[in-house]
Amino acid sequence: MSPVDRRNFLKSTGLLAAGATFSGAGRFSSALGQTEPGQKLANGVPNAEKLGWRVGIQSYTFKRFSLFEAIEMTASLGLKYIETFSGHINCGCPPSLIETMKEKLKEAGITQSSHYEPLTAETAPRVFSYWKDTGLEMLISDPVRIPNGKGSMDWYEELARDHGIKLLLTNHPKKHDAPYSDPDWVVEDCKDRSEWVGASCDNGHFMRDGFAPKDAVEKYIKIGKIYQFHFRDVDELGPEGVDVALGKGAADIDGILEVIHRNKTKPLFQLEYERDFDNPMLQLVPSVKYFNEVCGKLIVG
Repeated sequence: MSPVDRRNFLKSTGLLAAGATFSGAGRFSSALGQTEPGQKLANGVPNAEKLGWRVGIQSYTFKRFSLFEAIEMTASLGLKYIETFSGHINCGCPPSLIETMKEKLKEAGITQSSHYEPLTAETAPRVFSYWKDTGLEMLISDPVRIPNGKGSMDWYEELARDHGIKLLLTNHPKKHDAPYSDPDWVVEDCKDRSEWVGASCDNGHFMRDGFAPKDAVEKYIKIGKIYQFHFRDVDELGPEGVDVALGKGAADIDGILEVIHRNKTKPLFQLEYERDFDNPMLQLVPSVKYFNEVCGKLIVG
């Protein structure tokens, strides 16, 4: 698809982000030494692959860019997976967009392994139906906790099983009255359930709510439900913490990865960065390199 056709397509589907250009990662080429369009800015995470780990990007990181740019920028980091978020594609978009997105993903060598979209008892059937038979593995959300009946976790578990898509409960900030801002609440709703319900751990949101992410991870491992991460580092534990490159903050990235490795679990890691949305690559490039370095140390032992 040509740049002009791509722009027209995104306009027609409402996915052209305000102010976005179509140079992909080229916007950052000067700062990062990229000299040609499509040139890699990082070499991915081969050491993580040796451990059997999949690593990608949560596309909210690229919320100021289009869906196609998010895919291109993920590819420029050498990563092979992406979690789309509802601001890039959602159940209100024409189904034809899925096929167009798949073409772009195939061209870039990337797999859409998961997707984030808000769920309610009213919208969930439509969301699951939209993604059924697309190859999507996991749907990430944080629905309101309802004890019984429609909208309960029993109801969501059946919905996930019927559509062949795992539902992963993620955490958002307590200040937003998020249903799963406490890791114990995630444990309560995941424990003793089938494979169709699991946990997605967001390091940053837990840290800003005062929880050490490694403690949450250990709780999820104990019940066999650590399926995925929104993986990031934050400069301090507490409400004033801000996202920084991996290894530059207080999340104890090395410790989290060591616990995952020691327990022989293989969750999906979606890197996320919620700061400097116009220039996320400046922190993502060193983050990818750091992740790979830590994995290399784990391999050596």
